[in-house]
Amino acid sequence: MPANRYYTPQDISKGSSILLESDEALHLKTVMRNQLGDAVELVNGKGLLGYATVFEISKKEVVLKIEHLERHPEPRTVELGIGFLVQDRLDLLLEKGCELGLTKISLIKTQNTSKGGLTDGQIERMRRVLIASLKQSGRFWLPQIDLVPSLEDFLDERAFTYFGDIDPTSPPFFEAFDLNTPFKLLVGPAKGFSKEEVLFLKGEKNVFGVYLNQATLRAETAAILMVGLATHAFLLK
Repeated sequence: MPANRYYTPQDISKGSSILLESDEALHLKTVMRNQLGDAVELVNGKGLLGYATVFEISKKEVVLKIEHLERHPEPRTVELGIGFLVQDRLDLLLEKGCELGLTKISLIKTQNTSKGGLTDGQIERMRRVLIASLKQSGRFWLPQIDLVPSLEDFLDERAFTYFGDIDPTSPPFFEAFDLNTPFKLLVGPAKGFSKEEVLFLKGEKNVFGVYLNQATLRAETAAILMVGLATHAFLLK
């Protein structure tokens, strides 16, 4: 984890003063025990890295002053669609997906998921997990969260979609994956896709089933594997 790195959703610029959000301020004061004048780093999840000093510490707030700024380009899009998962499984997926380079996660209402939405509290929890992973992994762009009402709404004719298929006759990921074409990754919920959904996916243009492993993988394991394989392919280009 980069030392003394904090997060703010605010726009940051050289010479500006930033009031840290309460959670980050508490972390700075009580966990990292930073003092006035300490050098720290600040990311905003939009590609900016600020090198700052601790300008003010009080009981209620922490102010950082930005001394220098770096801009990091937006990474290549890696979007994952997955059926709704229970919270602890979703937390794991968010954490590891962000580490590996996921840029967007779309939670999809499928036939084998009873849930079709999230509360504000659940979305805020997801956001906190992503922020922690963003800081720990040294990345600069915070993944987006989207809620999608159906598989049909997730598919995009402008991109190839690769879905985790339990059919062992389907090609392995790297045999099917085209790095030069925009793509989406797709995994079913904990109970998997229904037979009707699998038939639908296999009948769609630019949708490809890929076989991931001989073992039966949990949904979040399959999703993490697919994100890792796709982002690793970028290193091979």
